[in-house]
Amino acid sequence: MRREVEKVGFTRLENVHGEDGLSLRETLEAIRHRPTPSNEESTKFRIIRPVLDDLGWDTTGPEVLLEHQVGTSKSGGKVDIALRGRRRVVALIEAKAPREDLDKHVEQVIWYAFYAGISICVLTNGPEWRFYLPKEDGPPDECCFARLDLTNDPIDRLGEDLDTFLGKENLLSGAALRRATEVLEARRQADRLKERLPEIWSRMVTEPDVRLVDLVIGQAYEEMNLRPAAEQVKAVLRGLPVPAVPKPEATFGQGHDPRRQRRRPLATGTQEGMSDLERRIVDQYETWNSGKDRSPGSSSRLNSLLYSWFELAAKDRQMTVRQMAEIVGKTTSTLRFRADRSDEARKGERRGRQAGRKIEAFELWGIRHDVASWAAMLVGVAEALYKRHGASFDRILTLRGTTRLYASRDREDISYNPKLVGTSGIYIETHGNVADKIRRAGQFLELFRHSPDDLRIETRTD
Repeated sequence: MRREVEKVGFTRLENVHGEDGLSLRETLEAIRHRPTPSNEESTKFRIIRPVLDDLGWDTTGPEVLLEHQVGTSKSGGKVDIALRGRRRVVALIEAKAPREDLDKHVEQVIWYAFYAGISICVLTNGPEWRFYLPKEDGPPDECCFARLDLTNDPIDRLGEDLDTFLGKENLLSGAALRRATEVLEARRQADRLKERLPEIWSRMVTEPDVRLVDLVIGQAYEEMNLRPAAEQVKAVLRGLPVPAVPKPEATFGQGHDPRRQRRRPLATGTQEGMSDLERRIVDQYETWNSGKDRSPGSSSRLNSLLYSWFELAAKDRQMTVRQMAEIVGKTTSTLRFRADRSDEARKGERRGRQAGRKIEAFELWGIRHDVASWAAMLVGVAEALYKRHGASFDRILTLRGTTRLYASRDREDISYNPKLVGTSGIYIETHGNVADKIRRAGQFLELFRHSPDDLRIETRTD
């Protein structure tokens, strides 16, 4: 007798369940505390019906259809529940008995929905609810955008998801389909990430990218005030013991011209293969470093020699500025600074200003940038470093002169002509003559372990 009453519809059971007037939250709490239904029909009327009532559907009227025919009697079948809008069915629900393995029935409900052109369908055995987008490409499991467990999931989340995907207002307005599509795409992206990220990370730590190494170096400096060598960072990423990295042995030409493989610490005095100018520079620096002669005349001679070498290096690139700096035990920015202080450089700068020498463009890492001023070149170099090094760009804040900052997050800290670097929130000083700006650009590059030789400048005379 009970089975016949349930087949008539939801109306005959309204007073039996006594769910009228309850909120969705209270209904879900009641479902949890009552005994699990014994069969499929009980699942429909003791779980699905009260949930649909609270989601705004009139389970006693024509908008909730039971045993809804899909297709013809020969080629189609009947789905347990269809939710109908003003003009058409908007969702299907296929019910199964509790503890029934839903995997065996997925293709059935998806076929029903796909055949009828319906965008959302649900498969449930009472406690477990699965939501599908049948029109999506891929096997059935890849079309599932949500799984709800009425027994264990948080009540608030259950109520929110049920209302989002099955609420009458959301289904009729199309909001349920839009949200379901977003959720499925997010799930697919998460699946791809879960599959590929371990592979990407394994490759990154096996052959660490310079950007990852640089990020670790920058973080170590911020937290420990130490700058580990790249080899040490790579060893950590690979899970190897951290090596003790000695000071680099001075090199000359190695790795640049395979016909000239020479290694020479400055202290040995060996100068084979060097040009006469290069030997004189090394000798002069040895004299300066030893303290034997630090007179103004000696300093001036050293500056002039370096200026001549820079001019030679611009024409003949057999030795880079970095290699020369390693030989004499100085940084490249120090060499450029000295060269720029020479009489020849100052005269050349005056001649350049008189001739109207202006910057036209700069090239960095193979990319050419048109600029209208030397200050724009300096900002452009800083922005290129920001794009490449991201979070570790804060390292530029460590640069400062004797009495002033060269970079700061506070615009007021920059005394002369502050310029903002991209979206970094950091301002840099762009004051000074041409030599100052070129030297500062080299300092920027060295700070992030790049060579000033990476920078090429194009000028014109008006």
